[in-house]
Amino acid sequence: MTFPPIASLPVSTVLRTISFVAPANRSSIANTARSSSPTPDPFPRNNDGSTTNKDGTPTNSSVTTTITPNADVSTVKSGPTAANPGAAIVYTITTTNNGPSVAEGVTITDRIVPALAGVTASDGGIYDPQTGIVTFPATALTSGAIAIRTIGFTVPQTGTVSNTASSRAATPDSNPSNNDGSGATATVATTIDPGADVVTQKTGPG
Repeated sequence: MTFPPIASLPVSTVLRTISFVAPANRSSIANTARSSSPTPDPFPRNNDGSTTNKDGTPTNSSVTTTITPNADVSTVKSGPTAANPGAAIVYTITTTNNGPSVAEGVTITDRIVPALAGVTASDGGIYDPQTGIVTFPATALTSGAIAIRTIGFTVPQTGTVSNTASSRAATPDSNPSNNDGSGATATVATTIDPGADVVTQKTGPG
């Protein structure tokens, strides 16, 4: 970037600023400032873009800005709020990377209850019957990408089944509250409605 020339600069200081949006595809940005004048300059190294003066001291003409990756990963859970005992139900977990960086090593988990019957999980998810936690293999999500995972099981006979989905990424997350399982949309509770198929028959002399 080039600024308009200054016609005459007395013994004083002028300030110029540059602003931009840090790109998501670079690890750092190096900025070097320099100036020149037709007036003879006995010490050009402190304004010609050199990083050090002749005596080795820094000229402070360069700044390197490290760009730290950041990805806002969000996870929500949906599923039935009521079911009958013995029914097969399915829950859906939706994880989105709101960017701006690629979310590396995104691991999605769902905490249900231990010792459920007929548990199934999509995309290689594994259910631990001791802890009641389903863990899906880690994946990478580009900015704007969505990962959908499903979990199914057979409804037990009584009580309530509560499910809480969460996710974490190796990339720093500026807003963990929407993916750490603490949000209202991260949990679905399914009430088990009692049900009985009563059959009545009659026998007697014909």
